[in-house]
Amino acid sequence: MPPAGISNSSFSTGFTQLDKMELPQKVWTECYRCSKFPNCDEVALIYHLEV
Repeated sequence: MPPAGISNSSFSTGFTQLDKMELPQKVWTECYRCSKFPNCDEVALIYHLEV
């Protein structure tokens, strides 16, 4: 079952939840400008591409 706020369709299409601390620093530049930072309620999702 997906976390609160995430639709079942996100998980059924191949996305998996990722710990936000695993994201590259480049992504965090957006977070610093957010009014919710550092008490973020967002969930990071990742999609692994097959090569």
